[in-house]
Amino acid sequence: MEHSIDEFLDKFNDAMHSIDNVAEEVNGGAEQIAAASQDLAEGAEDQSASVQELSATITEMSDKINETAGYMKEI
Repeated sequence: MEHSIDEFLDKFNDAMHSIDNVAEEVNGGAEQIAAASQDLAEGAEDQSASVQELSATITEMSDKINETAGYMKEI
């Protein structure tokens, strides 16, 4: 009987170690996903700023072209 209890406890401890290892792996994966999500968000923010800058430049160019066209009509 004592042997059976010892064997059960050994298997139970092995199972607990396995669960602990899996939990650590899941935690590591979650941290990697969080880091990748943060990188993605920062990249999207940078891209948005670039698009806004480009839009402002195109608007400025359009204004200059219209201004030049206005001067050409006066000539």
